[in-house]
Amino acid sequence: MKSTTRILNFNGIELTLILADGTWWIAIKPVCAALKVNYDRQYKNIKQDDFLSELYAEQHTVAADNKLRKMICLPEKYIYGWLFSLRSDSKELKQYKKECYDILWNHFHGRFSALVEKIQIDEQISEMEALLAGNKVFQGIRALEERKRKIPNRLRKMDLELLRGQTRMDL
Repeated sequence: MKSTTRILNFNGIELTLILADGTWWIAIKPVCAALKVNYDRQYKNIKQDDFLSELYAEQHTVAADNKLRKMICLPEKYIYGWLFSLRSDSKELKQYKKECYDILWNHFHGRFSALVEKIQIDEQISEMEALLAGNKVFQGIRALEERKRKIPNRLRKMDLELLRGQTRMDL
């Protein structure tokens, strides 16, 4: 079957994902390198894990030297959960786990769907603004909105000057 690849930027390292038999696979060695954790130890842990031991497989993927090599891979679907099982003092791993905890919290508290909706609305607004960009009325509204947006800062500055006794009262 024809394999397809895609690139995932992970902690500044480009990881190649391989599509084989309808599943996206990620080699664990480059992931371990990105997180600065010991590959041999993690591979041993995968082989001993009741669940992951049934999932990992050797796949032909592009290695760090840009050559096609057989590497130990996990399906992308499970790679992120596997990363939670890693134990290391690596600050890269700690940062990754913190981000995952934030994502999980956001998901289970409904924030994730609200954030997705906000992004979609922002994209729709941008598309509509692009369509209206040449409209004089729209340009006028935008100019007024920009002026209005700056007023609170001007008022804060005036209040500070007033408090410092630096403003004349011109009535």
